[in-house]
Amino acid sequence: MPGAPEEDKRLAHFARDLLGGAEGDTVHPVYNESETHFVHVLTCPDAPRPGTTTVSTFSLHLFPNLVGGTDVSTELVMMANTDDPNLKLLIGSAALNVAADSWPL
Repeated sequence: MPGAPEEDKRLAHFARDLLGGAEGDTVHPVYNESETHFVHVLTCPDAPRPGTTTVSTFSLHLFPNLVGGTDVSTELVMMANTDDPNLKLLIGSAALNVAADSWPL
């Protein structure tokens, strides 16, 4: 994850270890349409078991998530029985509704 802050790198490693991922798992920034906001998404193929892919945000907590006037820091995690490389876009799009459009989760 070149250029990412050290805290983001630590969070990515923590999430990878928690999800049962491996050293080669990938991190991608997912941008909104106007490319003014992005979230980092970790993709862990075959985690927590073969045939599944787990994806997780780990920078969404940096954006306000106002629920009833209270900021509730959150991240999103999803597991699916697929190896579809676009899975990161699904969770990234959901996260960007919070980051760019202020939708509460």
